[in-house]
Amino acid sequence: MKCPKCGEDLPLLSKVCPVCRTLVNEDNGTPDAVALSQAIDQEVIRLQKFVPEATALRLGDSAPLFLLVLAVGLVLLGIKTGSALLWILAITSFVGVFLVFRKQKRMGLGTRISDTRISYDYGKTLVKRFYSGKSEMTAFLRDADEKVLSANERIETGRRKNRLAGIVVAGVEVLLLLLLYAIAPARSFSGGETAPPEDFDKKIEYYLSAGQPEKVIQAYSQSEFNNEFVGGEQRKVVCRSLCEAGYLTEAEEFCARYCLGNAEDLDCAKIVALACLRQEGKKAAIAFVDTCVPGLRYSSDAGKLRAVLK
Repeated sequence: MKCPKCGEDLPLLSKVCPVCRTLVNEDNGTPDAVALSQAIDQEVIRLQKFVPEATALRLGDSAPLFLLVLAVGLVLLGIKTGSALLWILAITSFVGVFLVFRKQKRMGLGTRISDTRISYDYGKTLVKRFYSGKSEMTAFLRDADEKVLSANERIETGRRKNRLAGIVVAGVEVLLLLLLYAIAPARSFSGGETAPPEDFDKKIEYYLSAGQPEKVIQAYSQSEFNNEFVGGEQRKVVCRSLCEAGYLTEAEEFCARYCLGNAEDLDCAKIVALACLRQEGKKAAIAFVDTCVPGLRYSSDAGKLRAVLK
């Protein structure tokens, strides 16, 4: 392009003639080289400004992942424990995943970087279309590309580090949730209570620790040990456990209903009688023995039972 006043060749990236200082305006449908180069420069500078932000520790970028892991963990805990609160928190976490992801998609660092790169690439396209072969623009683009490449490398390095940090934190979150899942009590789907152990002795301990002596008696009555000829050891366990836990009245009722007349009823009655003697005195123990004597499996055991009080 030449100066219309003096005919001097004009620099591509200038609107002022270097000889006569005439201001030259060109309006032929071609994008102005100066404005175009300035626009590309602005995108390069904007991209370079993202470098410190991208290389800093940004765990917030992994917030959707953290919330998703938390939501899944809460669902599993909710299934195991039957807690309505955990289900509410899980649903809230899933909603949070959606909201945070949508916000990051619209305003996050990755979106801003991507928009800047698109604007830069569009500027390059215009330069190649209208100023192809121009040495000044070629040099300008080469310099801009080097700056962009350097910024992109540093940005991607920072983003990789942040992704790795996010994965590590999410892994720790998973381990903590697995630990919580392991120690969380299971719930029965029928009544919402913690499911008792299957082992008979442990089931007795479980109900007694929960302060439910009536459940102890119910557990025995529904077991295979509720039999005249077998289950003597289990009946003694129930009598001894009830007495040691301080449920003497329940022990006396259990002995009278399930022990007398069955195998090893004498041993069961002795356990309860001795507990009565220790806890309520000899008079209460004699009264209990008197109620047991008529129901003993063998009448000859009456003297043996009374002997424990001497």
